[in-house]
Amino acid sequence: MATHFASPVFVGGVPILGGQGLMSQGVSYFVDPVLGSDGNDGLSIETAFASIAAGYAALTANQNDVLYYMAGSSATANLTATLTWAKNYTHLVGVVAPTNVAQRARIFATGAFTPMINITATGCSFRNIYVFHGIDSADAEICVQVTGGRNYFENCHFAGIGHATQGDDTAARALLLAGAEECRFVGCTIGVDTIARSGANAELGFTSQATRNTFDDCLFLAFADAAGHLFIVAGASSLDRWAMFRRCVFINAIDSTATTMTAAITDNAGAGGLLLLKDCTLIGATDWVTGAAGNVTYIDGAAPTAASSGLAVATA
Repeated sequence: MATHFASPVFVGGVPILGGQGLMSQGVSYFVDPVLGSDGNDGLSIETAFASIAAGYAALTANQNDVLYYMAGSSATANLTATLTWAKNYTHLVGVVAPTNVAQRARIFATGAFTPMINITATGCSFRNIYVFHGIDSADAEICVQVTGGRNYFENCHFAGIGHATQGDDTAARALLLAGAEECRFVGCTIGVDTIARSGANAELGFTSQATRNTFDDCLFLAFADAAGHLFIVAGASSLDRWAMFRRCVFINAIDSTATTMTAAITDNAGAGGLLLLKDCTLIGATDWVTGAAGNVTYIDGAAPTAASSGLAVATA
């Protein structure tokens, strides 16, 4: 016998929303950019907030409160200033078809500020969220910055460097891990392949001794308009211990007129840690790392030679 409910079902205060529910002892809040209002209490879909900022303000740290973003074809949550996610053990979930590119649980910036989102908290999770940062300004460099530890990201798209002006800025990053430790990214997409990258910028950057961060089954996208563009930058003192990439795919759209990149990664000998690529694939770059063998990058794949494992080639 099938049973249908006009409203969400709550068990112990937790909404059951198909595969989108996040079991938690905390309070569940809702954001609906189309039908919501920041004058609501946010405690049900019918009384949802309109903005991410209002939803975040309602969360209580250390209680595992959850903010559900009710997505739709016209739903866009706009930020007018940096959203600093500073409340430990709070969570953001997009209620949307879990595609991994340009999900409709969208967060956009409406002005020139950086970073667009700054995650300083610990123990938070983010699922099914699309963060697009496309601003005609050199003052809008970083899409998402993570400084907190032990945060979890699943099926999120960090769509930074979304304007040509940002594409010319060498400091631009789609995702920056600044001292972040022990975070995990699963099935996420980093970068976009619709805006030319004309400067030596990168989709992912490490700085401030980022420690033990893991990327599983992630997709890195670029449309290079200069050979010096990079997927990953790890400068001096940027790492501690390791950063691991397992089964990740790096695509620079060379068959759609993008310029072949010299290398996917630049790694400083004084990075302070290592980058490990396990069973990864690279398209659109001549080599994995700058220099003959790189400095702190290790490759393990089907044929783990110094610089060729995972380099995809056209079929004969």
